[in-house]
This record gives sequence, structure tokens and C-alpha cells, in this order.
Amino acid sequence: VAAAVLAILSTLIVIFVGGMTGVIALVCISGFMSLMFPTIFGMTVRGLGKDTKIGGSGLVMALLGGAVLTAIQGRISDHFHSIQYSFVVPLVCFIAVAMYGFYYMRFIKKEEAREVSQKKMTAESELTLESKQTVQ
Repeated sequence: VAAAVLAILSTLIVIFVGGMTGVIALVCISGFMSLMFPTIFGMTVRGLGKDTKIGGSGLVMALLGGAVLTAIQGRISDHFHSIQYSFVVPLVCFIAVAMYGFYYMRFIKKEEAREVSQKKMTAESELTLESKQTVQ
């Protein structure tokens, strides 16, 4: 989530500040994206079990969507005669990634914690049952 939020801030700098500061922000965006992909990949394939290979393959193939978004960004750049304004396209994407991250932290992590707690309680009750049977 932090990388997505920092990418959002950097993209806003690219759009509204420009100049050398915008160029530095653009380089920072690349760094933040390099942190986001493996994190998103791990979060997405977690819990797929035997379907992890297929899920991972689908996620890698989804990268082709970047080619479509690049074309959209080019259209926006041509329309407004400004490359800066075209960075609204990755800005929207970074916002979506941040929202997914917040959703994941809020709901999925709680659900996983609940499952771990239930498994722990089940294991403890099985141990208690075994110990009672051993005593008898």
C-alpha cells in the first residue's frame, strides 16, 4: 500500500509540477512499481493451492493490459498536447492498486487471521481430546 500511495504522490508531482522535479518523480514511480508487482503477485496467488500456477500465469498475462493503457495514455497526450496530463492514466491505476491493498489489509488479512485462530483452536481441542483419551 505504501508503494502505491507514494506512486500516487509521485504521479501527481509529474502531472502538476513537471520540470526536473517531475523527472525525478517519474524515476521514483518506476521504483515504486518495482515494489508493487511482486507484492501484488504474492497477495493474489496466496491461498490458490493447486491452482497457483494457473493463477500466476493469468496474472502475468494481465501485464498485456499495460499495452492497452499505454495506447490510452498516448491518446490523452495527443489530445491535450501534454505528456504531463496523460499521467492521469497511471494515476488511476495506482489508485486502484492502493484501494486493493487497503481492501486486502482490512478484509482478507482479518479473514486469514480468523482462519488461523480457528485452526489453532481445532488443534488445541484435538490435543485436549487426545490427552483425555490417553489418561483414561
